Amino acid sequence: MSKLGLHISSGNRRGFGDYLRKCAAAGSPVPVIFSVGQSVWADLQQVSPETVLIFRTQNDVHQNEIGDGPGSIYSGDPVQTARDWMALMMPVWALNQAHYYAPLNEQDPALLSGFTWLNAFSIECMTIAEANHFKLALYAFSAGNPKDVKHPAVGEPFTRDQAWLELVPSLQMAKANGHILLLHEYGLDFVTLKASAPYLATRYRRAYRLLAPYNADPPLVISEASAGVGYAGIAPKAWIDDAAWYDSELVKDRAVIGCCLYQLGGAENFFSILPQLAEYATKAPTPEPLSGEAPVIPGPDRTAGGTPVPDDDSVTPPPVPEPGPTPPTPPTPEPVPTPEPVPPPLETVPTPEPVPTPPTPEPVPTPPPPSSGPLDINVTIARVRKDPEHPSQVIVTFQIEATGGSGEYQYSCEGAALSGPTRDRPSARSGAIVESYKVTSSDGQTVEKKFHFASRDFPPAT
Repeated sequence: MSKLGLHISSGNRRGFGDYLRKCAAAGSPVPVIFSVGQSVWADLQQVSPETVLIFRTQNDVHQNEIGDGPGSIYSGDPVQTARDWMALMMPVWALNQAHYYAPLNEQDPALLSGFTWLNAFSIECMTIAEANHFKLALYAFSAGNPKDVKHPAVGEPFTRDQAWLELVPSLQMAKANGHILLLHEYGLDFVTLKASAPYLATRYRRAYRLLAPYNADPPLVISEASAGVGYAGIAPKAWIDDAAWYDSELVKDRAVIGCCLYQLGGAENFFSILPQLAEYATKAPTPEPLSGEAPVIPGPDRTAGGTPVPDDDSVTPPPVPEPGPTPPTPPTPEPVPTPEPVPPPLETVPTPEPVPTPPTPEPVPTPPPPSSGPLDINVTIARVRKDPEHPSQVIVTFQIEATGGSGEYQYSCEGAALSGPTRDRPSARSGAIVESYKVTSSDGQTVEKKFHFASRDFPPAT
């Protein structure tokens, strides 16, 4: 049974139902689907009820954009921030049934204290979720994160092992109470996932070998996975072959539920190759995990060519603590009440007949603006400036450059409309930014692309 699942967002999903049916009929149901704002629970229950569904929202219940994390992340009180953030998301979750819900996306702290903050924040989020009958999918760190920060712009250096150890209490609670962990793995500059192993692909193994002695190794989903930064721009056969190699690695590890190939929808849409992907997935073998009872296979990690990769930057973990008395259970927050439906009126007051008005003359249609050729876009970093309110962060200004089309454009990023061709985004001083930008020309053309910016691409902050 394949461990290749799907990441879905808004866009063309033609063939999605057939893909689910083919895999289920072959005895290899799709293991997991990660949905960004798409309601697919009913489809799965009808066609593939064994599939695990994870849901994330980028908007509150009033359709206001809330983004990938709270604005006070790392700086506000983590407990109060968790309560405010969960209050925004839970009404949306209540309308979109799923097995798990992701409260954060790609929040990668630049300081070790940021991981301490995330740990406290996540414990409170889980406490609130459990009181309201939700299970969470935690963290969703971006590809290559957590990482070793040897030369921070501010603060002390730290290793990825130290970062994971800060998260041990929340991951212990996650495993004990039925929540899961999310990570992202891409090929990025290596192009293929296979070439990137174990620096990016299968990077989770080192973390799980560190966490398992603490009983802090919950089930894992790689909620975004692909060669490059998504399907776009990669030959179909090469992309599927790379995904098949990745699948052959994931099935070795008991902790891995599956991965979500990026993506069905958006600029990286692979709906056109779903038949070829189904051909692979329906014939994939179902081996017993080579890890046995352990969450992942033992080290050392190796490149795809078999070269061992030493753990140069590991830290010696402290001894596993003896089990102690169970801490008192924190007070359970009151569940969020579900609003009662408003009944229809018992009687309908007849509407008076409208007074006829003279017919309005038909407007003269405005001819569409002329096109100067095919529309294309590029996104660059215009500047980086220091964030005065958050010394550990910077503000990155992106410039969207459009060519072709009519010359009259509308811009958006990750589904949110922009007022013009620039966008400011807070970011850690280290870590990659991966975002989708879309430009629509008034002549009807639309182009959407995903861009990846490594921290080394950032100009010095001013």
